[in-house]
Amino acid sequence: MELYENSIKYIHSLLRFGISPGLERIKALLDMLGNPQNNLQFVHIAGTNGKGSVCNMSANILQDAGYKTGLFTSPYIVDFCERIQINGKMIERYELANLVASIKPMVESLAKKDLQPTEFEVITAIALKYFEINKCDVVVLETGLGGRLDSTNIISTPLVSVITCISLDHTEILGNTIEKIAIEKSGIIKQDGTTVCYPYQNPDALDVVSNACFEKNNNLILGCMNEISIKKSSINGTKISWNGIEINLPLVGDYQVFNASTAICAMTELEKKGFNISRANIKNGLEKTVMPARFEVLSKEPVIILDGGHNTDGVDNFISTIEKLLPDQKKIFIMGTLTDKEYEFTIERVARIADEFIATTPSNPRALYACTACEVASPFCTRTAAISSPKDALNYALFQAKAYGYAVIICGSLYLASDIRKAIVKKLPSLAE
Repeated sequence: MELYENSIKYIHSLLRFGISPGLERIKALLDMLGNPQNNLQFVHIAGTNGKGSVCNMSANILQDAGYKTGLFTSPYIVDFCERIQINGKMIERYELANLVASIKPMVESLAKKDLQPTEFEVITAIALKYFEINKCDVVVLETGLGGRLDSTNIISTPLVSVITCISLDHTEILGNTIEKIAIEKSGIIKQDGTTVCYPYQNPDALDVVSNACFEKNNNLILGCMNEISIKKSSINGTKISWNGIEINLPLVGDYQVFNASTAICAMTELEKKGFNISRANIKNGLEKTVMPARFEVLSKEPVIILDGGHNTDGVDNFISTIEKLLPDQKKIFIMGTLTDKEYEFTIERVARIADEFIATTPSNPRALYACTACEVASPFCTRTAAISSPKDALNYALFQAKAYGYAVIICGSLYLASDIRKAIVKKLPSLAE
């Protein structure tokens, strides 16, 4: 355990080198590791929203089809090892510790050459080496930030490139327009490949993706919504029909159906490339997909919903789903966000539908102070409060839920979701008492 904890501390210590887009450092590090990426096949996924869902759906379908499937995603919600999985099983802590021990001298050597790898680059390299060691048949690889200069983009032409919903986020790094962000995301499109795109992509973003596909000689396929219909939606999940097959998707929200269509199209393209993926595999894989902190219903009595949507598009989708599925339910919101997000818009959007709004402070150096969030919310909700500690905010909200019949809804940041999820789960056995 001590070796693992020291390994995590070491990885996080690299955060001080910040986010520094570029492929020179990851290339040098992977050269020293024997270029494990060259021995693997990839489904490479970029986008602003929905990446994690499409990654997990795709990995579950491939696993159900019998392929040894690696999955690399970020961020994590509870356990760091969530980020690196094979066939749904997280990397063992001792395996992570061993890989960190082996890679640390390489990182230090590169630092002396002014090629200091960042935190995300080191994690990417560890994941790729782990997947190579374990001889994965295919790896579902999620970009960290952007695409063009993201460390995951060190790979050659993947089996399929996937572009999920593109909207404004990380504008200080990726650009302040949809077109600029789409250029960065489209950087994962490689020569002579195949690209699958979210079915209801922003038109300006779709133009950029289409141009990138033309320049790189890619077939562009839009998510197959013409083959899917939504039969029933509730906080328990979404029932859909795909080509006459009924699928009980555990995920909530119409946007998750759009994500499912994206994953289905990506898997259909793999089937065309020789992968043995049946309709039953697609159904089974989708039905096994659960996503922590993505409209996650943690309790039904009282209703407790946890969501980590943090940009304008993500919050809009989340609020629309709340209004659709809980129209007559009184609601108390716990919200925490970061200073580098469009927090004024997202706080206003949430506060307008809240019967009570509790601002809190996520555990992150970029966190917006609870008192500031409360000031932003107060013109739009008559009952607001600032409670800095997420745990204390949860305790207060649960007390209010019992007194007034509120649904408790936690939102605004995946960092807040990580802070608060363990505390909620510990309380769940006694919530109905």
